[in-house]
Amino acid sequence: MGPRHRGDERGARRAHGPVTSVALSPSGATLASGSHDTTVKLWTADTGTEPRTRRGHTDWITAVVFSPSGRALASGGYDTMVRVWDTSDLPRR
Repeated sequence: MGPRHRGDERGARRAHGPVTSVALSPSGATLASGSHDTTVKLWTADTGTEPRTRRGHTDWITAVVFSPSGRALASGGYDTMVRVWDTSDLPRR
């Protein structure tokens, strides 16, 4: 089992403000987080590196969720918007 199964802390010190939502991709390769700074961060789950940032919300993000295929990520926030992001540029397993 990899680090994410052992409960190792990865990337927490590099967080981008209060994190309000997290989601793990179906493949387990990517962790998405939404926060008060209005960004969605996409972390490489095994290493904790932050490969991508998605911007577009104008208020706190309250929810992030991957599609069952992992090819899209939806985020919702206090700006009353739901945004759907393409994840084809993310690492796959």
